[in-house]
Amino acid sequence: MKKQKSSYSLMKFGPSSQKRFVARREISYELKLSARLVLDELVYKWNKVYFEQKMNYALDNGDKAEFMKWAKLYEPYTWE
Repeated sequence: MKKQKSSYSLMKFGPSSQKRFVARREISYELKLSARLVLDELVYKWNKVYFEQKMNYALDNGDKAEFMKWAKLYEPYTWE
C-alpha cells in the first residue's frame, strides 16, 4: 500500500519571512482505518434511508415496478 504523507511548512512571519524547515509526517494506519469505517457507516446509513424513501414514494403512488426496482437495491440492507 502506498504511504500517504502530510507536509508541514513552518515559517516566520514578518519582514524577513523565509522558510525555516519542512516537516513530514505519515498518516497512521489507525487514523486511516477509523476514517474509512466512519465514511462507510455514513454511506451505509444514507443509502438505507434513501432507498426506504424511494420505496415509500413508489408505494404511495401505487407504482409496483418502481417499488420492485428499489426493493431489489434495498435487499442487502435488510441483513441486520
